[in-house]
Amino acid sequence: SGWPGFNPPNPDYVHSMSTWYELGTIRLLREAAINTIWVTFSNGFSNGDGRGGIWNDHSTLTVSNCAVSGNLGFGIDNDGSSFARSATLTVSASQISGNTGCGIVNRGSFSGSATLTVSGSTISGNSAQYGGGIFNLGNGGSAILTVSASTFSGNSATEGGGAIANFEIAAPTVSNCTFSGNSASFGGGIYQDSSLGGGDTLEIGNTILNAGASGGNILNGRAGT
Repeated sequence: SGWPGFNPPNPDYVHSMSTWYELGTIRLLREAAINTIWVTFSNGFSNGDGRGGIWNDHSTLTVSNCAVSGNLGFGIDNDGSSFARSATLTVSASQISGNTGCGIVNRGSFSGSATLTVSGSTISGNSAQYGGGIFNLGNGGSAILTVSASTFSGNSATEGGGAIANFEIAAPTVSNCTFSGNSASFGGGIYQDSSLGGGDTLEIGNTILNAGASGGNILNGRAGT
């Protein structure tokens, strides 16, 4: 009948996609436009490409009132990378939790572009090398990230950006959010790195920052603003 914190108008509309070890990942093929509502994506298994939950392959995806949890790999990969292609992902009123290998990856690398908008959601308990909650990567393309009215808690990274890591030609805006108990070797809340000359600018406002066990709140490293 659903999951904690979510009250769907009709439980019959709640679906679950759990433990798809053969396919590994739900893939949205290029140029698709999909809306998902009241769906749980859990226990997906990466086949070595890092994707455990949903692969938005150069498409447009809306995830609303959903749970993406416990996947071995990225919870959601918003893949707009390569050759002037793009991907757009909107996440609202959803839970992204307990994924191993980033909650959400937003990547527009290699001349591509990726746009991620998150609102009214909880991103918690995810882990990765960089960007346990969200890994935002431009790297030769562009990655636009906008987060509002959301909570980041208990996310971790072995390197930088327990909640969010932002790299290269990637423009993040964070407003009216709460960061609590996120940890990393550096930038426990947010880590930004523009060492390849992206000149990224982080905009943050009306946001509560409570440091976790390690890494502090924000580390603006190498050429970022």
